[in-house]
Amino acid sequence: MNKKLVTLVLSGALLCSLGAPALAAESTPPASAETGYTENVQPLPDSLLYYGTVKEILTGEDGKVTALYMSSPQSEEFVMNLSDQTFWIDSGKRAPGTPDGLAVGEGLYVFHSPISTRSLPPQSAAFAVVRNAPQDVGCATYHKVEAVEEKDGVFQITTDNGGLLLYADGTTPMSTYTGSSLEDLSGLKVGSHLMAWYDVVALSYPGQAYVQHIMVLDREEDTQAPGQEGDVQPLSQGENARTSVSTGFLSLLQNALKALAGQGDYPAQS
Repeated sequence: MNKKLVTLVLSGALLCSLGAPALAAESTPPASAETGYTENVQPLPDSLLYYGTVKEILTGEDGKVTALYMSSPQSEEFVMNLSDQTFWIDSGKRAPGTPDGLAVGEGLYVFHSPISTRSLPPQSAAFAVVRNAPQDVGCATYHKVEAVEEKDGVFQITTDNGGLLLYADGTTPMSTYTGSSLEDLSGLKVGSHLMAWYDVVALSYPGQAYVQHIMVLDREEDTQAPGQEGDVQPLSQGENARTSVSTGFLSLLQNALKALAGQGDYPAQS
């Protein structure tokens, strides 16, 4: 009799344990319009802006600049990893730039990935490095195109997760990173990236600004056939060429692993 009682008790406990997850799942409010329960997940920004001075220039065996160790009075020290997909911009000339002549102590604006390592200092992939930014005029700003509309010759470009509208018309100076011809913005595609120069942003939501100059960030290798070295896939919504896993991200992971092992070739944070 006691043995049967113990068996029944154990069986009941087992059934209760199996039913508990299902009961918990049923008690969770479904994501529906009736309950008003929704998961509030904020999308990551396409890039983050870091302003600081160059503390050390890291180079590879071929002498090519591979990373910038930077410091800033407003933020923590950072290592910005560079790749062939990093854009160099001369903001004052409103033209493509280069790392030539880069020196310790130079101030830079770096637009980088919102994803960074947990090393000290943290590391991130640099999308665009802006040099020669005059203090009295607007600095070149890196943006992803989320939507493009044209009305009566005026182009409206949506960016910053819908938080900013940029306007340009037939009088707006336009250029491309590679120097290819550009008559207007009719060929601008969602997922493309550009540098925009503007001063004032209207205090509204979304913010609005009339740009003084637009540089479309195209590259000659964008037209290469798939499989070629340095190939960049055509841009589409949700994808962009400057996050090529074969260059920037793998380098980022390798440096992070070295940092964890104490083998990083950049200085430790003091």
